[in-house]
Amino acid sequence: MGLPAAVIIGIAGGYGALQILERMSGHSLTLAEEAYYATHPMIFRDVVNTAKTAYAQEAEFFGENSDDDEGDAFRHCYWSTLLTGKIGAKDSGFVTSLHEEIDGNPPARKEMDLWNNAIGRNQIKWYMSNQYKVVQTLKHLVEGRLKVIRPNSAKLARAKEEFAAQGQRYSTDA
Repeated sequence: MGLPAAVIIGIAGGYGALQILERMSGHSLTLAEEAYYATHPMIFRDVVNTAKTAYAQEAEFFGENSDDDEGDAFRHCYWSTLLTGKIGAKDSGFVTSLHEEIDGNPPARKEMDLWNNAIGRNQIKWYMSNQYKVVQTLKHLVEGRLKVIRPNSAKLARAKEEFAAQGQRYSTDA
């Protein structure tokens, strides 16, 4: 039988260790995430590294990190694709779902993020380069497969431009 989360956290150094985990990730973590990462440090490393990559790619394309719009949808899908490539679909689905249980997360945002994470998790193929993952994520966005709560026409136009710049043909007929 596994140890309760409180015991695991105590072993890991208590509240100070949790603050370190949050600082390393750059975001607030749920108690369940903290307990899981305390016992799965290699997965935590992959979560942090892939999240940083996804945030940077979103900022490069859309100029800012935001919530509920096309940039957020892109980031979640791309992050989930990267993370799945590192730790597999089962663990990726588990940790991305844990993350959405954060206090105060509106139900519509949770639904959007879980949907976009699932699209990313399901698009992964062993042969995909990171560039191909970017292109496929952009394709899902411009073709309307990703959920968005607050549409931003400028960000959608930017996604279409970036998709075309990546050498892909975008057609509204596809």
